[in-house]
Amino acid sequence: MGKNGPNGTPGRLKRHRSRRIISDSTDEDPGRNTRHGIRGRRIISDTSVEEEPEQPVTESAGQNAGPSTASKTEITNTLSNIAKSLASIPTGEVACGTELVDMPLPSLELITGEVVRFPYDEPQMDLVKDIAKQVRDKRFGIHWDKIKRTPTWVVPGCGVDVQHPEWEKYLDSLARMAGKYLGFGNAKLTTKLQALHLWEEGSIWRDYHNELWDPTRVGNLLIILNKAYKGGEIAIGSGDKEMFFDPAAAMYDQFYIASHNRAKHETLPLTKGHRLGLAYDLRLATNKGKPASVHDLLEALNDAENDLFYNLACWAEELDTGARPHHPLLYVLAGTYGPRDIGVRHMTPEDRAKVLAVQALQREVYGEPARGKYKLEGYLVAVTATATNYGNGDVGRRVKYSIERATTLEGELRNEVKDVIVGERCVLQEGEFESGDAREVYGKTTTTRRTRTCLMLMLERQGE
Repeated sequence: MGKNGPNGTPGRLKRHRSRRIISDSTDEDPGRNTRHGIRGRRIISDTSVEEEPEQPVTESAGQNAGPSTASKTEITNTLSNIAKSLASIPTGEVACGTELVDMPLPSLELITGEVVRFPYDEPQMDLVKDIAKQVRDKRFGIHWDKIKRTPTWVVPGCGVDVQHPEWEKYLDSLARMAGKYLGFGNAKLTTKLQALHLWEEGSIWRDYHNELWDPTRVGNLLIILNKAYKGGEIAIGSGDKEMFFDPAAAMYDQFYIASHNRAKHETLPLTKGHRLGLAYDLRLATNKGKPASVHDLLEALNDAENDLFYNLACWAEELDTGARPHHPLLYVLAGTYGPRDIGVRHMTPEDRAKVLAVQALQREVYGEPARGKYKLEGYLVAVTATATNYGNGDVGRRVKYSIERATTLEGELRNEVKDVIVGERCVLQEGEFESGDAREVYGKTTTTRRTRTCLMLMLERQGE
């Protein structure tokens, strides 16, 4: 398996994530105009924020006194609510895609006994088209010449035998990685070949999935076998979210896209050549005691993003009223990433989901227009905490935080962010820096250092 294979680092498949639009609309298809720049209003309920009091954030003894005690509690709750909103974001996305390296190139035995082999050239594509015509004639009882012709061809999975000694093992690894992206964790997903698709110049995506309800079918997996085409950008949406994939920008010939079961697929027409792909159903083993909950995932994502948006708006209000000093906010991620793998594509699914949610909310505006508007800035930073204890226990404890490395969420280096002074009140998860990687003892003075990767959020006033 190559370094960019299903068990390795994703490749350079060009991927665009559209703006997430959160609303309480009951329309069945609220986000169909997202691609054209039309967006709805974010509607937030005041009841979305938990009223339960939070544990106060530890502050160092050397910090200046802030507002009144009541104001401190209110401020602390806002920061903690933002952290809780981030923590509640479920792992998983509408869709994911990446390039495949060292993929076994299978032969495809069709229902007539004909075999399509790599490099899947034009003469072999004619075989696929002939069989697709016959299937359509028999399925609909209408002769091909009497219906509108389309450059999109489909052979049902029952009429295709994928032949390669390593194929099943490779397919299992793809399903495992797709399951983690889509929010299933380590749950085992099985695959069932649904169809062989062939697109030609001018073709569009057709969704041939069985409309009958099947709780074990939780996702779709499309594996593209060749790159003898141009154009054909694929858009996958679900509700008010939509993601774009540009296969033509891929460095390698093969790639895959996985999406949730209720996602909608569209594609721009191919401008040249042909594209051949295997479409699989992703299935979750039946469990009578615990039915599949994948259909609640997107709703949970909406709720978590609504909470996050609301609490960021509260933060902006506190900055406007002067109730809070203008400091950044740190959220310690689960993984620790080095200089070469701090980007989103190297992260664990849990961390990636949080970063993508913040990335979507960076397009929003916070605060009252009369007082000034704020934009959310997000960075991935390596933060070193140096804790010095004078004497026993926490007596005389001092903690200093410094930013060692900073990039934007898109991976661009931002050295100027390293100069931001980070106060202790910005670290929301208590205990994350308590056990250090380096420990020094001089008499009664103990110094502990630990570096963690954090998501740093800042609200910047517009026009300054």
